This record gives sequence, structure tokens and C-alpha cells, in this order.
Amino acid sequence: YKKLITEIKDVRLLIAPRHIERIKEIYELIIKNGYNPILRSKNETVNSQKDIFVLDTIGELTNYYKICEITVLGGTFVKVGGHNILEPIRANSYTIIGPFDYKIREISNIFLKNDALVKVKNEDELLLEIKEALNNANLRKLKIKTGISIIKENENVLNETTKQLLHYL
Repeated sequence: YKKLITEIKDVRLLIAPRHIERIKEIYELIIKNGYNPILRSKNETVNSQKDIFVLDTIGELTNYYKICEITVLGGTFVKVGGHNILEPIRANSYTIIGPFDYKIREISNIFLKNDALVKVKNEDELLLEIKEALNNANLRKLKIKTGISIIKENENVLNETTKQLLHYL
């Protein structure tokens, strides 16, 4: 984020921690790095690049995916193994993952193969991909459109599988 805001003035950062009990730690890290934590629970407003919005509530993430042009799934940049890529894609957010997607590899490979998801190896690649996506609305729209079509093509898989199984019972 520090590198990004030196080049792009209207970008903002929203952090949605996977584990809500980490809020205090995240809050302190934001301050330590010279930024202002803005908590959703306090209905505070982001006014500048120095403000970092922290989603410290439960059950609202999908609404925030809808307003984020780009989603970076942090659990794929550490050995956590990944998080749900379908939610941000379905919410029309250009989605970027890191190298540690081993928990979601089967599904991420489908989206990667169809150019509906971006996977980067490191921080430098992440910065380049974010800049490219922010500067190219058509690229964002195309990847999102492709991702949504993949989701729609597969949304009845469970029903179809169940029908096939019931046929043999």
C-alpha cells in the first residue's frame, strides 16, 4: 500500500481480517506504520490515504467486495493455503491471489486456466498487477465477466450430481 499510494492518489485500503480476534493487533500495526485505522463498527469515514478501513464486524464482507474494484486474498500470501475466491468474483471484484493456494488449488486452477483470476508470486508482482488492473477497466471487466460465467456454468453441479445418483438408487 505504501508503494502504491506514491503513484496512485485515489486508491484506498480496506482490511477484512479472517479472524476478528486479531482486530487489536491489526489496529496497532496500522498505527505503527503511520496510518489511521478506521473501524467499521464505529461508523467512521475514510477521508484520506492515511486512513485504512478495517472491517471489524461479522457478516458484511460480501457488501464490501461489491464496492472494492480489486480484492487481494491475504490468506494466499502466507502458508494458510487460501480463502474463498468465489465470493469476491461473484461480487464483481477483480481478484488476486498469492502463491499459497494449496487449499483452494482445484478451484483456483479452473479460474486461472480461463483467465478469470490473477495469481502472483510475490509483493513486486502484486504491485504490478494492482497497478495494471487499476489502469485498465476493460481488463477488470473481462476477468470478472469470465469468472461470473464460470460460476454460473457450475452452479447447478450439486443438483445434477444428486439427480444422477438418485437415478441409480
